[in-house]
Amino acid sequence: MAAAVASTPVFARVTPAHKLRLVTALQAGGEVVAVTGDGVNDAPALARADVGVAMGSSGTDVAREAAGLVLADDVSTLTRALHEGRTLHGNLRKGVAYYLACKAGLVATVAAGVLTGMAVPFTPIQIVVLEMFMDIAGSATFAAEPAERDAMTRPPRDPGARFLDRALLGDLAAGAVALFVAVGGLYLVTASQTVAFVAWLSGHLALAWVMRTERTPVLRSGLFANRFLPWWTAVTAAAVWVATTVPALRETLRLTPLTGPQWIAAVLVPVAAVAVLELRTARRRRAATARPAG
Repeated sequence: MAAAVASTPVFARVTPAHKLRLVTALQAGGEVVAVTGDGVNDAPALARADVGVAMGSSGTDVAREAAGLVLADDVSTLTRALHEGRTLHGNLRKGVAYYLACKAGLVATVAAGVLTGMAVPFTPIQIVVLEMFMDIAGSATFAAEPAERDAMTRPPRDPGARFLDRALLGDLAAGAVALFVAVGGLYLVTASQTVAFVAWLSGHLALAWVMRTERTPVLRSGLFANRFLPWWTAVTAAAVWVATTVPALRETLRLTPLTGPQWIAAVLVPVAAVAVLELRTARRRRAATARPAG
């Protein structure tokens, strides 16, 4: 039976006992099994499955009682629900990794300035502004992110797996290190809070672009597939320009004018540091491609 379920896509004329055996064999092979049914003879398999789905309009009372989920319309809802659930779970993972990476990078950058005997890289008012931009980008960007291309072809996740697993913690650490190296390094070299401020805003935006996908390169995911991030990038760029050029705002935020080379370094160094993280995405995509779809 184990060999049969691993190589046979369709079984016909099965009895209730056969259905139960098929579900058990699939589960023994490590599969996550869903069973749909509406009759009394489906009840054993519905009860045994990881997800038993009964038809609400045509299903018998026995089937509905044995199932863990009762559909109000038809079975096509399952496909939409699965797609929605995988999108939501994936975006939540990416959003949490991004948010914590920004926080960890910010703490490390501030700590590095203090430990080296320099002034804190950011003033309190600057940190408030940075937090505002990070929080909005972190919440809205990943909520607006569409599903990745392989959302419906990759194997189901292990129900017992931890949310903060090794992959998520690795992304978190890599993002924090990239921001710390770029922004902290620029501050240690220039001793300019304004350079650090502009570099952080550039880096956190670049990190959002890179971390919005787990297995799809940025250029292949569609630059405008996320309806929020391009607009937020433009708004942030305009805000940085206004904050550093309008005297009243510049004084309020404790900023100073930047030279041309300082502008180039503050924008390009964080972007380049974060872009290296695309290597992780490419490696993860190769590993996912090498695994058979579930």
